[in-house]
Amino acid sequence: MGMDALDCPVCFHPLRPPIYQCSVGHFICSSCRPKLMHNNCHLCSAETTFKRCLGMERLMESVMVPCSNAKYGCAEKLTYYQKEGHEKACPNAPCFCPELNCGFAGPTAALLDHFTSMHKRPPTTIRYSRKLEFHVQPGLHVLCTKDKQILLLNVVVEPFGHVISVVCVQPDGVRPKAANSKFKCQMSYHCSMT
Repeated sequence: MGMDALDCPVCFHPLRPPIYQCSVGHFICSSCRPKLMHNNCHLCSAETTFKRCLGMERLMESVMVPCSNAKYGCAEKLTYYQKEGHEKACPNAPCFCPELNCGFAGPTAALLDHFTSMHKRPPTTIRYSRKLEFHVQPGLHVLCTKDKQILLLNVVVEPFGHVISVVCVQPDGVRPKAANSKFKCQMSYHCSMT
């Protein structure tokens, strides 16, 4: 069965309870139902009264699928309509190695191990709300927090100084636990030429 058969034909998101059907039997999700003009079915155009379809709701609650990140270690089995929400916060979603010509993809913890073993870049552990001083050479430096957040600090020598960038590495599409969570840091850099 094609999984798109389990999607709302109006918004194309997975059907989730409550699910409605027209008098002919066409399904629609609860968020699209109020958008239809004059209670006309979106597929057959028949004027109808949409009623709950308890059989389809039970079917949707029984369709279990694995997380797409199973190959990266996620063992979750979810209802089809919960899959997208889970994957946005899945702790096993892959991070991709930013090194040139490296195709590594894996969970955050595996990326930390990868930086150490394959690229010989051991991470420097940083603590929130604590001052950290360390010497850096030009190039990429891996910083990590106790809760396995990865930050990359890159130092590039330019003709008139240094360019320093810091980026947070996290799986594509994964949102931080708190929707308004942000990293904030103060940096100072001192360069001595010998």
